Amino acid sequence: MSVLNHHQGRKVLGPVSKNVCGFDSETWKGGKTPWDNSINWPVNNISSGSLVFSWDISNGPHFDDTSDFRYWITKPGFVYQVGKELTWADFEDQPFCDLPYNDDNPSAYPNVRADKGNAHIHTTCTVPSRTGRHVIYAEWGREPPTYERFHGCIDVQIGGGGNTSSTPASSSSRSSVALSSSSRSSVLPSSSSRSSVLPVSSSRSSLAPSSSSRSSTPPASSSRAASSTGSTAYCNWYGWMVPICKTQTTGWHNENSQTCVGQVTCDAPR
Repeated sequence: MSVLNHHQGRKVLGPVSKNVCGFDSETWKGGKTPWDNSINWPVNNISSGSLVFSWDISNGPHFDDTSDFRYWITKPGFVYQVGKELTWADFEDQPFCDLPYNDDNPSAYPNVRADKGNAHIHTTCTVPSRTGRHVIYAEWGREPPTYERFHGCIDVQIGGGGNTSSTPASSSSRSSVALSSSSRSSVLPSSSSRSSVLPVSSSRSSLAPSSSSRSSTPPASSSRAASSTGSTAYCNWYGWMVPICKTQTTGWHNENSQTCVGQVTCDAPR
């Protein structure tokens, strides 16, 4: 899990970032993270109403200084287009779910459940009425003095069936979406979503590439290093040709001022 930023996030700073999903991440020097790319991300099938968003924080289980979880959703009528980057104008101004938390008195926060044995935090929100393809932007924030904050996007298809459980081990009877700390999260922190902390359910998150994608049509699975140019091998990540990292075998990194993915992450099932 990489720390994306040290501040109080979208609610306090406003829509100041150019890149939505990574919020101009410090880790990526203020530039676009892998999860900001407008490719055909996979989606999680959910319904409006009560939904559990589960964050996998196993790479940095900071329960005692967690301060809040916040979620924004794209506006009614939003149309996702491959190749068109998200902007804050696509999203509602106010979060649809804004949950404070203090681990000193967890019972005071019934919509936040710390599952310390499995290094997960489960947050219960009410997803607004929507139909079709939408994107949920999520944040997990920590207390001062660090103000560490993780950001991610969850790609969803709303309506047309029940919610998809992204955390089979969860004790909640409601459907769940999972976020990880490093990807556009997807339903299960899989290796192909965009989410920052493992919004476990299927999202793109900054934490860990999970299996979510952005697109209403589930993309064909991404192939392994599919081509090479000179000494550079590439991974076909849902149609996005990403260089294979030369110094790292897992995760997403930045080498020679460009995004790269580890060979093991590229080869992993999505």
